[in-house]
Amino acid sequence: MQISQNDYLDQYAEQLLPITLLRRNAGSVLKKLETLGTLILTKDGRPIAKITPLEKSLTNVSKIDSDLQMVKKLAGGLHLGKTTPRQIKKIILKQYDRVLPRQ
Repeated sequence: MQISQNDYLDQYAEQLLPITLLRRNAGSVLKKLETLGTLILTKDGRPIAKITPLEKSLTNVSKIDSDLQMVKKLAGGLHLGKTTPRQIKKIILKQYDRVLPRQ
C-alpha cells in the first residue's frame, strides 16, 4: 500500500505544534507526548525544535542515577596530583606517537 502525498502531509501536520500552544498547554502536551510521538515546535509557521518522548529504558531511575554519578565524576576534571605541565606534555606526546607515529 502506497501513502498518498495528502496522507503524508496530514501526518506531518499532526506533528506540528505552535510554540504558543505549548506554552499555554504544556502540562497536557507532555501528558500526551508518549502517545503522540515526536512533535515539531513551530514559531511563526517555521519549525524550530523537536520534542521527543524518552524511551522507557532511558527513564530507568537506576540508569539515570548512575549517569548522574558519572557526570559528577567527570565534571570535577582530572586530578593529576603533583604532575607538572612538562610531564603532562610528555604523556600527551607519547600517546600521540603511539596513535600517529611520526615519519
